[in-house]
Amino acid sequence: IGAGSYGIVRKVTRRSDGKKFALKTIRKAPWRQPPTSRTSVQYYHSKLRNELEVMRKIGSSLSIVYLYDSFEDGDAVHLLMDLCTGGELLGRMRAGINYSERDAAELVRSVVRTAAQCHSRGIIFRDIKPDNFLFDNEALDSPLKATDFGLAGLITPGEKLTRRCGTPSYMAPEVINRNYGEEADVWSCGVVAYQLLTGRLPFVDKVNQRPNAKEVFRAILEDQIDFVADPWPRLSPECVDLVRKMLDRDPETRITARAALLHPWLLAPTSEEALSGATQPIGGQVVARLQRFSTYGLLKRSVLRLLGDQLRKDDPNAGPGVEGFLELFQLLDTSGDDLVEPDELQAGLMRVGYDITQDECEQLLDSLDTTNDGCIDVDEFLAALVDWEALERSSEAYPSWVKEAFNMLDKDGNGTIDAGEVAELVFMNEDDGKLTSEAKKVIAACISEADTDGDGLIDLDEFITLLQMDPTDRLDAYELRLSKRGGSVDLSADETVLVD
Repeated sequence: IGAGSYGIVRKVTRRSDGKKFALKTIRKAPWRQPPTSRTSVQYYHSKLRNELEVMRKIGSSLSIVYLYDSFEDGDAVHLLMDLCTGGELLGRMRAGINYSERDAAELVRSVVRTAAQCHSRGIIFRDIKPDNFLFDNEALDSPLKATDFGLAGLITPGEKLTRRCGTPSYMAPEVINRNYGEEADVWSCGVVAYQLLTGRLPFVDKVNQRPNAKEVFRAILEDQIDFVADPWPRLSPECVDLVRKMLDRDPETRITARAALLHPWLLAPTSEEALSGATQPIGGQVVARLQRFSTYGLLKRSVLRLLGDQLRKDDPNAGPGVEGFLELFQLLDTSGDDLVEPDELQAGLMRVGYDITQDECEQLLDSLDTTNDGCIDVDEFLAALVDWEALERSSEAYPSWVKEAFNMLDKDGNGTIDAGEVAELVFMNEDDGKLTSEAKKVIAACISEADTDGDGLIDLDEFITLLQMDPTDRLDAYELRLSKRGGSVDLSADETVLVD
């Protein structure tokens, strides 16, 4: 169903149940002939590793094409992913679909949301363009999902990168000048927005309709951006303002992805309802909270489940919204067995006003299910929905819960948590000596989540740091998935509206 310079994408069918997936096959060596140099092969392999690492780091975000699994043989790596049947954003743009300004705003919000999620996880995308966003299905209002993270990379706050990469027409000026940070992604979002609204790129060679990269770079660095020609006079001032702020040539003053999501032009009516409290449980933030939780590492998710258990047993009224969360769990658990299965999760969320597919619920459940039993228990549910940052600020009991959780894991009481003790948490008391090599890799990854000094152990200070929440990882960076139909159940407790 697709091919590029790095591999082939096929539609595949799982024999056991007929479910369709996309399988991306990436060769371990470049296609180019003659054989490439050792340096270029190493870069190619780093690109391959990047795509895997980034997709795993982003988790079960509904804004991203989901990675179910990966396989390797002698010649290639195979990525089993969501099958998106609605085609590329670029394809719909070329098909001449007339988007209203509000429709365009919803699409731009999806693109900017992807950038914001990446940045909150320390990831720079580096190839934001319409080709890399797929519609989940063929409906006009289909969700949009990002794909192809081969050029993405990890970045720390304030770090500057120098490798010029991406697609020339969408490159920021500072990328061309080889000195850039995550702000470059916002410029690319601005180019996509401009293209969606006008049907053309902001930098075009009026003489040469097929300019080379050098001419494109010159135009990006020097040419004035046209905000005068049609349709700009017909667009709202808010629309023009945001596109200008994203296409600011100075990365220091350019709007950030997180700030762009709060810009009036990108605040859809449904988003405003959710932010003001409205009718859906937790101010319409359930699906957003589940996605954010899915981006945490396995160790952090597992420890938060322990804290959820302590919170529920010690004082269910201690945390804001906890009573409402427990009520929602009971509503979802239609079988009454104190577990929520994927079909119950989807049916319940749709009943209270969310629009989410069965596949997406299974993806979210895969991250919520830290005990690996195929269901969500009440403690896993609380772990995902509680505003732990607010709880840390407001509850005097929170430090004691954290210390108690640490002591529960530190079985031998020596003041540190080792790999064997992590294995007991993650693999439910499985003997560390009987773990497979893959399971041991999982444990090593868990240790690395918290082990800041590299000694292979987790002390109390590292444990506390692990549980600290990033204040920049805001819920507005995740899809709300509120249904246009609304919900039939109102769990509008005062405590449940938490805007963070």
